[in-house]
Amino acid sequence: MKHIHHILPAALLLLCTACGDNAITAKVDAPPKPEANAKPTAVLAPNANQQPTAAPVAPPEPAVAAKTQDTAASLAPLVFYPALPEDAVMTINGVTIPASRLLRALLEENFNVGVSNLVMARLLDLELQRTGTALPDSEVDAELAALLESAAPGKNLADVQREGKLSLKHLRSQARTNRGWKILFWDSQKIPLDQRTEQTNTFIMQFFMKQSLEKYDRRVRGAAPEPIAGAAAQIIDRASGNEIVIGASDALDFLMGLIRNGSMLDAAQELAKHIVLEQKLEAAGKAIGLGEPAAWTMQMRNEYPGMFGWDQICRLRGTTPEREQERWWRTQVWKLTGHSLSDAHVEEFLAAHKDFFMGKTKRAAHILVRTKDDVTGLSFDEAGQEAALKKIQLIQQKLEEGTDFGWLAENYSDDSVTAKGQGRIGQVFKEWGGGLDRDFQNAAWALETVGQLSVPVKSQFGWHIIRLDEVTPPAQKQEPNWKEANFWKSIREEAETFAMQAWTAECMKEAKVEVAEPAKLFKLKEHSYVETKPAEKN
Repeated sequence: MKHIHHILPAALLLLCTACGDNAITAKVDAPPKPEANAKPTAVLAPNANQQPTAAPVAPPEPAVAAKTQDTAASLAPLVFYPALPEDAVMTINGVTIPASRLLRALLEENFNVGVSNLVMARLLDLELQRTGTALPDSEVDAELAALLESAAPGKNLADVQREGKLSLKHLRSQARTNRGWKILFWDSQKIPLDQRTEQTNTFIMQFFMKQSLEKYDRRVRGAAPEPIAGAAAQIIDRASGNEIVIGASDALDFLMGLIRNGSMLDAAQELAKHIVLEQKLEAAGKAIGLGEPAAWTMQMRNEYPGMFGWDQICRLRGTTPEREQERWWRTQVWKLTGHSLSDAHVEEFLAAHKDFFMGKTKRAAHILVRTKDDVTGLSFDEAGQEAALKKIQLIQQKLEEGTDFGWLAENYSDDSVTAKGQGRIGQVFKEWGGGLDRDFQNAAWALETVGQLSVPVKSQFGWHIIRLDEVTPPAQKQEPNWKEANFWKSIREEAETFAMQAWTAECMKEAKVEVAEPAKLFKLKEHSYVETKPAEKN
């Protein structure tokens, strides 16, 4: 299941790099694929590349304490009250799948982002109460206007409400969280009005928030110690003992306000893959214990502790612990259904991809013409698709006539972030892995000569023309002993992941998958997942 790119674009959540909470990053034009490969070694250097939008703020470490396998194996199921809707959202090989399954999957695969940011909102409430600080509606409105400018440029509240593309409920909630922490900081440090946007104060604010959060014990599901059974999180004021419990329904309701419409469709497709493989596993008479995937993630966190821990490794590689856990699970299904690779197959894989394992990297620039709405994530209609194709063909023609690539990127590219840098994508990328769309990455990697241009390339985001800007050969020229245990294990894992992906694709071709109409899935975003009190009668 996918993660960050399920979420609404940029600036909707406070980027708190010092407080230890995840934050939603900039608009993602080329999100990671669900089976991004894992675990770097001394030779398998982490992929530090990001999306073609370039230079998003890196999300900070998650607000999750060190975990143990015992904790992972004994996780209590999340409890939803009221019960989740059970309407059918898909059938897979004749089996009906209810909405509750999709909703649970969405929460579990986006758990750390959704819950961490909801925890920040609740912590704000406690700090405002503790300090007696007021948060006027006028301040929230000012912050909301800034968020709208970032999330939907040129739109006002009436436009957003009419179009239904963004959740005003959660935009306002996020505006309140952002402005509330700012006011607490400004008041405590007596920051003059004309100095509040200075970069220095922005950094100091991170330390202020970190100090504020040290007053509270934050317990997140999956961490040690756990919150109360069935809850998503629990916050305890260390001084007073007062506490706030965040239920699974609260977390889901918050998250659904951040999920984009197009990502509801993506999530349904990923769930379908998971269920098809579940059925393959069941048909083989095999099983993977409910706690095993989480226990594997805990093992990775124990194996990679400290500042450069498992979560940070995943982040640098453009993936997430949740996606790595799903990759691991799918690979186990592949193995348990009778598949394996001989050493000879692994050696062939190594020979074909030695540049990857030696650390060869490239940089590129691109011009993007979108084929999907930037806010909803939904594909354009037929007329919009045709217009996009004509636009990229016009750009290609101008390049062939000698027009400067950088000028065209600045004036024609729909990627507003990289357009400012004449299309340049700041991060390096390798042959695979990291945060790039797979089709984009394959086309970029196929370019061999600096300055070489691709033909128009279609990704899930639109049409690209790519220019190769840099090729960096491996720093280590002499090959290591590939049969050394750690190297060989990592190479085998990569080869198995590729084989599993190919097998999964074949399984999907054979399966009969029928997903509900998009409108039905979108309705799940409008549903309230928390119990609302009936209006009192006069």
